[in-house]
Amino acid sequence: MRMDFKSCIIHAVNVLLLLMLGGRIFICEQAQEKNALLFNITFYFLIFIHFIFLKKIRLDRFYLIILLPLLMIFPLYFSVNRYETIVTAVNFFLLSFVALYVFSLEKEYKKNLLWIMLIAGALVSLRAVYQWLFGFSFLENTISPQVITENGFYALDLLKHRRVVSCFSSPGLLASYLAMLLCIVCGLIFEYRERHFKKRTIYSYLLAFLFFTALILTKTISAYLSLCFVLFFLFFIFLKKRKSVWRYGKIILAMFIIAAVFAGIFFQRINFFTDLKNPENSIVQRLYYWQSAVKVIKENPLFGVGAGNFGFVYPRFKHEAANETIYAHNSYLQLWAELGIFSLLFFLFLIRCLFMRALKQRFNFLQAGMLAGTVVFLLHNFFDYSFFIFQTAFVWWVLFAFSFAHEEPEAGSEKQFERGMVLRIIFSFLIIFLLFYNIAQLYSKISLEKGIEFLKAKKYDEAIKSVNRSVWLFKKSDLNYYILAHIFLKKNGQDFSSEVIKNYKKAIALNRYYSFYYYELALYYEKHNYHKEAKEFFAKAVYFYPTNKKFQLRNN
Repeated sequence: MRMDFKSCIIHAVNVLLLLMLGGRIFICEQAQEKNALLFNITFYFLIFIHFIFLKKIRLDRFYLIILLPLLMIFPLYFSVNRYETIVTAVNFFLLSFVALYVFSLEKEYKKNLLWIMLIAGALVSLRAVYQWLFGFSFLENTISPQVITENGFYALDLLKHRRVVSCFSSPGLLASYLAMLLCIVCGLIFEYRERHFKKRTIYSYLLAFLFFTALILTKTISAYLSLCFVLFFLFFIFLKKRKSVWRYGKIILAMFIIAAVFAGIFFQRINFFTDLKNPENSIVQRLYYWQSAVKVIKENPLFGVGAGNFGFVYPRFKHEAANETIYAHNSYLQLWAELGIFSLLFFLFLIRCLFMRALKQRFNFLQAGMLAGTVVFLLHNFFDYSFFIFQTAFVWWVLFAFSFAHEEPEAGSEKQFERGMVLRIIFSFLIIFLLFYNIAQLYSKISLEKGIEFLKAKKYDEAIKSVNRSVWLFKKSDLNYYILAHIFLKKNGQDFSSEVIKNYKKAIALNRYYSFYYYELALYYEKHNYHKEAKEFFAKAVYFYPTNKKFQLRNN
């Protein structure tokens, strides 16, 4: 059947969006911030076109999904860094629109999206295996330990223990991602065996083997335990009424083999987890992080310290033996610490809605696999922070939308739909705002990078002009003023500059918990013999980071 122009536009937009969602996993926002912003801009442009042509929008789904980022903005007054809170909320709006987009997709597009994600997962897994086979040896033979440890010992620790990361910034994030995909593939294996699709079953087994191999190479125990729990309980609890499950003895045996492999790996590393005197003990470190998070919560139980701000507040409550971190390594504690109790309760309500809907429905194996993927992610986030990393979180939001939107309402429930202009106007203004906000962020990022390049080239006036362009866009960003302070410091050389003081104080006013601003300003005062002011700011640095020995020495 020949498509008209409107149908062609809708189809083309959907194809591009599906490819983008599948390819987003290859962008690590911590290392490729500009690429992530370009993705956001393109996504919002395409999603704007999609929702213009969308025939119906589910009101209940709209309210459920869009409320979480709105709750991030609600306690803005209590945020310790309002700019960071707004940036984090904007990023969560993107996740909300990913879920809303998947809600609105027709069945065929959903199948295509699922397979695009699995193919992307296969490429990620192949890279992980390649990294383990050849990448670590190459790094050891070509790069010195001094270069590897320039930005800390984390990379050297990964190299030492052969823990793969593939396209991610940590093995835990990769493990969280692979565990979700493994659940989907397990669902596909059950589904295709029941329908006697032999070729598809074989392909599914190959994918499962590839994902499983890459997951083992991450050596992430929390992901193993989460996956085992889900595979042995969800597939049997949710599908206990389907007697056909019990016919698949080989698959059940394979699950026990998986558990045995994970158990073997666990016991190989048992000393690492039980040696409580080991300063790098993973369990002990997490307990320290959680203790610090609880202390943050006690000070700000209702509204939190603001989205994205845990890393700024953490040093004030950090245990002396704990490592540096910007995450609580428990997403639920971090949600409470950053957003307050109301946002945490809403997120738990969102999860409850998903499971209440699931319990009322008769899922097939694939749908059970996708639901299992959402559960694995939620369990793993008791020990990790992948909920706050878009690279992994967007997969969870896609699976959430798949699971939540399994059954459409019956014919008598049309009141839950909205055809008119109200939601379209809301969507249009919100998407346009988010689109231009991301464009402004990209321009700001480019301006700051150019400013730093001019600073290195000792072109100080050009550096100031470049950074001021970022200041014009985001006057509440403390980073802008911090970089300006450094530029004026280098420009004036040994001479005292009031511009250095002014910009440091602006950065402090916008982010008063960041102890290093106080410390660097104190050093500047001390260098120019302003000892009274230096002592004051050294004391403040110690107050906001009491366990930092370098700060303590300068304060005495």
